[in-house]
Amino acid sequence: MDKNKKTVKRKLFSSRKFKYGAVATVFTAMFIAVVILMNVIVSAVDSKFSLYFDLTQDQIFTIGEETEELVEKQFANFREENGEDPQILISFLQARDKIMESEQKSWVVNLAESYAEKYPQITVEFREDVLIHPERYEQYTALGYQIDPNAILVTNTQEKGAFRYLTFDSCLVYDENGENVWAFQGEMKFNAAIIYITSRNRPVVTFTTGHGESVPKVLNETLTDCGFAIENVDLTKDEISKDSKILFMCAPVKDITYSQDDTVVTEYTKISDYLNSYGSMVVMASPTTPQLPVLDELLADWGLELVRNQVVMDDTYSYPQNNRLIYANYAESESVAAVLTKSLTDLSNPPRTVCPSAAPINLLFEGDMLETVIEPVLTSSDNSYVEVTTENGTEKKTGPFNLMAISTRFTYIDNAETYGHLLLIGSENFTETNAFREQFGNADMVNNMIRLLSDEDIAMETNYKVLQDYTLDVDQGTAIVYGIIVAVIIPLAVFALGIVVYVKRKHL
Repeated sequence: MDKNKKTVKRKLFSSRKFKYGAVATVFTAMFIAVVILMNVIVSAVDSKFSLYFDLTQDQIFTIGEETEELVEKQFANFREENGEDPQILISFLQARDKIMESEQKSWVVNLAESYAEKYPQITVEFREDVLIHPERYEQYTALGYQIDPNAILVTNTQEKGAFRYLTFDSCLVYDENGENVWAFQGEMKFNAAIIYITSRNRPVVTFTTGHGESVPKVLNETLTDCGFAIENVDLTKDEISKDSKILFMCAPVKDITYSQDDTVVTEYTKISDYLNSYGSMVVMASPTTPQLPVLDELLADWGLELVRNQVVMDDTYSYPQNNRLIYANYAESESVAAVLTKSLTDLSNPPRTVCPSAAPINLLFEGDMLETVIEPVLTSSDNSYVEVTTENGTEKKTGPFNLMAISTRFTYIDNAETYGHLLLIGSENFTETNAFREQFGNADMVNNMIRLLSDEDIAMETNYKVLQDYTLDVDQGTAIVYGIIVAVIIPLAVFALGIVVYVKRKHL
């Protein structure tokens, strides 16, 4: 019996199957060992040298051409003013491997390291000393910034106190529910930070206060992201900064001051002097804006009038289920208004711009009058209407209506054409979060507005990078047609086809 066992074993070990199987096992073990070793080596190299490739569909953490032009121009300006390059430090306040555990946070790190790889003036570091050495961050906490592992500090070490505070969340764009990330804006945030910390004289935008104004959060963030310094001014006490590029008055509910005495300096006087010195102003209003006689007189002087207590509605050319969230048409223009819409109208399929709960705007005179050009920028469709209360009840008045209009005055100063602008927007919610979604043109309109009125390069040239967006941008009329097709026509076609098949099979 033992002899038989030995014979079987000998045959087993000497068999061709065993020899080939043993060789295969050895090679498999060696292959696994090599894979593990390579993984360790690549991980070590990646940890030290940031070895990665951007294979995301929208090149989420790849620097675009707009960024390259903007950053190189900004560095050149800094070099010309200071005789040396800026030294920019991007500081993450936790370990890199910890951050990389989150896919969305890893986008921010990879983008920052793309900047560092592209520009020797930029360095990325990872600190883990927030809890151990909180005193190192007192300059930030004293200003109200929350210093924790979610914070990102972008500093110009060549300029004392030149920094911008970011967070991972600020680089992400969430949906209207604030739950799901639908876009990445890290490139825009880093560009705005670079402009801010490398500009000695940052352009200023001013918001009026004291009239119950309500400044849209998105507008404030947009201007900051464009590299502007924000100032709030009470014109009953203070002056408009000579460095202010644009004066904003957002949803006022109280009037500006005025005096018949020419020797008394009032808010009306200060704003008029600012505009007549060829500054620019934006007034954002709504159908519920109360009667403001002095402000209305200022607007009328520039050929513009806000119509109160009328909301422009459209049952066809509007967002589904909301006839007050209407789609605007881009007014035809070869003048100033064209600058605000050209980047959109030049596209083969321009995105729609929405105007939520908008009031009509009347143009008191059109064309060139008193060296002033008044033009519509956005209009409603022919199907739009407003409800007007008369002695006989409520009546409908059909459109189109002006939703945004601009008045421009020009003169020659030192043999150069100089312009002043007053832009009136009939929707105070024009810059609300939902209106700034990628499928709408509102963000582009605001970018063009800022660029025109301030005559400045802005960081908003780089827009959101939408991750995945499968929504159909259709108006209410089209949505009804699609609904009929899906709910009625397709089921009827399937039913008819079933009847045909049944009849044919029955006669076989």
